[in-house]
Amino acid sequence: MMRQMNKNRACTRGLVTVLCFVTGVGVVLGWVPSSLTAVAQTNLPWPKSFEVVSVKPARSGGSASHINTSPGRISCENATLSYLIQYAYAITPPQLQGLPSWAKSERYTIEAVAPAGTAEQFQSVLKLPADQRSAAVAEFEQSVLQMMQSILADRFKLKVTRAVKQMPVYELVVSKGGPKLKPASAEDFAAAGRAPGSGAWSSSSSGYFKAIGASSAYLASGLSKYESEELGRQVIDRTGLTGTYDFTLTWTPSQTEQGMNPESSHSTDFDSSGPSIFTAIQEQLGLKLQPAMGPIEVLVIDHIEPPTPN
Repeated sequence: MMRQMNKNRACTRGLVTVLCFVTGVGVVLGWVPSSLTAVAQTNLPWPKSFEVVSVKPARSGGSASHINTSPGRISCENATLSYLIQYAYAITPPQLQGLPSWAKSERYTIEAVAPAGTAEQFQSVLKLPADQRSAAVAEFEQSVLQMMQSILADRFKLKVTRAVKQMPVYELVVSKGGPKLKPASAEDFAAAGRAPGSGAWSSSSSGYFKAIGASSAYLASGLSKYESEELGRQVIDRTGLTGTYDFTLTWTPSQTEQGMNPESSHSTDFDSSGPSIFTAIQEQLGLKLQPAMGPIEVLVIDHIEPPTPN
C-alpha cells in the first residue's frame, strides 16, 4: 500500500509526498497508492477541503520541492503549480498539458489545516480489523488528494478537463527467456518490517529501485512515476504476470538523471560502464520496455491564475 523511498529523492523528483500517519515515520508516495484501488468501502466522512489555508510565495529558493502530510494538515514547500497539480491529481509530467510557463517556474509555500477531529478519526481507523483498516486508509489518502484539488480550485482558480490521447508509451513485456522475478516471500517482508500481504513496499533513488510484494503493474507504474525524466513516457504493463514479486533493479542513470539527486543515500558514484535502465530491466528482471502508442489519460488546463492573497 505504501512506498518508502529515499528522502532526498523526495525533495527532487516527480510526485512525492511524505506521509507520517501510518507508522509515525516518514513514508513517501511516488504515485497513487495501490490501496486506492481497494474494493472494500467504509464510507467514513473524511473531509473534502481544508478548514484553514495559507498560500504564500516561496522564499527558500533552489529547486527542491517538499509535500509533507500528516493527519489533519499538509505543508508544501517551494512547490511549483506543476508539481502541486501532478500530486493532487496523481499524474506524471507527460499527462499534464496546457500549463502556462509561470505555473512551471513560480514557487509557493502552502500550509493547510483540516477540520477539527480529522487526526483523531484517523487514529481510530488504525484500530480497525486489517481489511477495514486498509480500505479506510485508502479513502483517507484519496481525501487528501481531493483536499489539495480544492486548494488549487479555490486559490488558483484551477479548472481542468480530462481527456484520453494516443501518446508514445513503453510497454513492459516479458523478454525472451522469461521473467527473472523472485516470488514475494514472508522473509523479505519481515526484513522490511512489514507483515506479509500488507501491500507493496519499495525504496527508490537515482539508478536504484527495490520492491517487495510488487506486481508487474506496480513496477510499470513506478517506472512511469519515478523515472519520468529518464524514460519520458508512461509505462504500461503488458507482461500478463499475475503474481507479486521481490526485486532489486540497479542501473546507471543518464547524466540528467544523476543531477536530479546529488545527495542520495545510495551511492551516486555511478559506474559509467554499467547498464542503462533498458538493459537493466532486461538483464535483471527478464522483462523489456518496447516503444508503442497507447491511450493515456491527460489533464488539460482550461484556466489557472496566480493565487489570491491570504
